[in-house]
Amino acid sequence: MEATDKEKFWWVKETYPSIKGERLPLVLARDVSFKEFAKKSENAKAGRFWDYDKGIVTIIELPNGDYEGAIIEFNRQIFDQFRNVASRDNIRVGE
Repeated sequence: MEATDKEKFWWVKETYPSIKGERLPLVLARDVSFKEFAKKSENAKAGRFWDYDKGIVTIIELPNGDYEGAIIEFNRQIFDQFRNVASRDNIRVGE
């Protein structure tokens, strides 16, 4: 769904608009450089997640608690597999 002019106001003026969840995902801006996207993303204090793809900035809901819990568990299982592997910090390259 394309954002309204009022919803696009944040991107231009860097003030976060009130966007209703049922309107998401929402295309917030087009023809945006990744550098501009990264800069504005750093300044955002919004309770949403933004996606950047080929110059298009889309705002979507953050994952719910179940999703975040699953990610934490997957990360724990992956890190457990590498627990006994030596750190790369101990490797010297090209002496």
